[in-house]
Amino acid sequence: MENQKGIPAVISLVLGVIGLCAWIITPYGVIVNTMGIIMGFLGISGCKKGMAMIGLVLSLLGLGLTIIFATTSIIPPIYIGENLINILIFWK
Repeated sequence: MENQKGIPAVISLVLGVIGLCAWIITPYGVIVNTMGIIMGFLGISGCKKGMAMIGLVLSLLGLGLTIIFATTSIIPPIYIGENLINILIFWK
């Protein structure tokens, strides 16, 4: 039973590493990193606190990268598209 207290910490670390790779695909990045954050908080109360903290930090970093990627890849094309339409309309 003592070994099972470290399972959330290990899962958090694994999800944190996967989340650093999954941030490019926004829906997967959000899901994986959110689960890593939850497991990190659950793992802090266990016996492997250091591993849980590393997983928590990696998951937070991955979630931050996911949010930055989502906002910079979705909003500018919409803004550019609206400006392009305005330029083409007024060009005539």
